Amino acid sequence: MKRGKYLLISLVLLIALFLFQVYHRGVYTIFNMEKVKRIQPKEALSLLKDNPITILDVRDEIEYTVSHLKGAVRYEEGMLDDLEKNQPILVYCTVSLRSNKLAKRLQKQGFNQIYELKNGLIGWSNANMPMVDTQNSNTDEVHVYNRFFGTFLKKGTAVY
Repeated sequence: MKRGKYLLISLVLLIALFLFQVYHRGVYTIFNMEKVKRIQPKEALSLLKDNPITILDVRDEIEYTVSHLKGAVRYEEGMLDDLEKNQPILVYCTVSLRSNKLAKRLQKQGFNQIYELKNGLIGWSNANMPMVDTQNSNTDEVHVYNRFFGTFLKKGTAVY
């Protein structure tokens, strides 16, 4: 009986460790993120102030219209061909799933300075960072993709 208990505890700890690594490293870049740096909102804001950087919003057009980072362009298929491989790139989406997938793709295509916004636009909003709408006006609205992800938004107005 004790052996089964220890085995269960070990399994739970292993799963917890794996989930922590997925959160820290990203779903798609968990095993290979040599050129991807996942950064918190404050670090991203500092990076944006100090460096010329391409900002790619990996969300749908409707989500982008509600709010985005100032200076961000909405990612569209084929635009990577026009980007310089040594130019720093910051990618983000709602919760860092789609952006992590793009970060992996950027790495595979030879981009050298890839930054991913950890926790996505929801994390950005929760850190009280500035967002704009398509008229370039400040907004606190975040398209949270669906109600489940809306539960993670603590600061700002959720839009579905």
